[in-house]
Amino acid sequence: MTGLLRDLDAYGPLQAPRAGTVHAELATHPVLGAHAVAGRIVVGTASGAAVVLDTETTRLDGVLVEVAVLDAATGEVLLESLVRPEEPISAGAQLLHLTRGRTVIAYNAEFDQARLLQHADRDRLDLAHLAGAGVWECLMLRRSDWAMRPRWMPLHGGHRAGGDCRVAVELLAAMTTPYGRGGRW
Repeated sequence: MTGLLRDLDAYGPLQAPRAGTVHAELATHPVLGAHAVAGRIVVGTASGAAVVLDTETTRLDGVLVEVAVLDAATGEVLLESLVRPEEPISAGAQLLHLTRGRTVIAYNAEFDQARLLQHADRDRLDLAHLAGAGVWECLMLRRSDWAMRPRWMPLHGGHRAGGDCRVAVELLAAMTTPYGRGGRW
């Protein structure tokens, strides 16, 4: 046997491939791998196990001045707070509780992660769990893959943490609906 028939026969008579095999092959595929990651985001949001987070700062490498966290499944505002850079943030304890054990989705995840960790270090907050691999998902990169567009596409959330989070939740919902029903995206 050759080609497709051999590949089909590898699973035995009338057997589908095992889920683990499919997941492993998808993860290593050069194109489909990104979509498998996006699928993990969708699964996480279906169960309410993920949050959408955004920060605003005084400048690109500046200090944190605003933070918002929304439930990725419902869009419920879990935290929306201005931060006074010269004082420890009172929202630190809330951030710890709201993000621990959840996937954190951000439109520019690398930026938001760096700013949060910088701020936590400065104010001696224990947000070390946000430094771990596999905690963050970058919605901006997933959107680019989904839309088959360049890597940087503006979010148009008004550059306020809460507004950006709300628009990110809308985008995430559009990305998980059947093709052609993505609204304004």
